Amino acid sequence: MRKQQIDNRIKKRKMLRKLIVTMSVLTGAIVGLTACAIASQTNSSEATTEAVQPTAGSLQLYHATEDGVEKDETLYQLKQPDNLTATIEELIEVMSIDEQISIERFDNDEAGNVILYVTREAGVTQECWLLNQAAIVKNLEELSINDVIVVLVDESGNEISRATYTDASFYYY
Repeated sequence: MRKQQIDNRIKKRKMLRKLIVTMSVLTGAIVGLTACAIASQTNSSEATTEAVQPTAGSLQLYHATEDGVEKDETLYQLKQPDNLTATIEELIEVMSIDEQISIERFDNDEAGNVILYVTREAGVTQECWLLNQAAIVKNLEELSINDVIVVLVDESGNEISRATYTDASFYYY
């Protein structure tokens, strides 16, 4: 009988140990899941603040860097968002492009295309020229323009080259 009592105590202790281990594992899992849920809520609230919808008439502007095209930090609020010609003119004025590149004038047609007449100085590299064209096209895309036609002209206004760009033309930038 004494041996049976000792065996029962040993069984109870083993069951108590298993219960304690199981409870510890469950408590750890609950704490871990709670921490993940809190982190997830923090990340989603941060993403929500970054993805704030722009107000009507505001645009995301882009500029060329040494190795790509980047978004400007703030949105630009248009003064006359209802008038396409005025909006294009305003956008050209506020765009950040290389100092050696200049948009002389533009035309827009009924098909929703914009033709830019651009000059560039002799020292502009092909990479700089390409990145600035990509930034210009990305800026104009914000206005739902169909195609952007960039006409490179010399100082006298004579056409040197002409290229048509769409939103997919500068995929990597």
